[in-house]
Amino acid sequence: MIGKKVLIASQTGIAGCCTIEDEVTIWGQVGMASGLHIEKGTVLLAQAGVKRDLKKGTYFGPIAEEFRDYLRKEVKLKNLK
Repeated sequence: MIGKKVLIASQTGIAGCCTIEDEVTIWGQVGMASGLHIEKGTVLLAQAGVKRDLKKGTYFGPIAEEFRDYLRKEVKLKNLK
């Protein structure tokens, strides 16, 4: 089920029976497992891998996580020198 005003970019894979609510944006090369529920207003950035239900927010990463959390983790890894 795909809601109203959903934007889906190229090379996006949506497996099985997922529920994508209204006003969701899915950028390119996003992969979604079967049976997921994506809340209204969620943004999935490019190359995100979704394997769980997502609440409204912006997600990124090979295993989709909140974008701000992903950036914090990347900064910590960079500063481990």
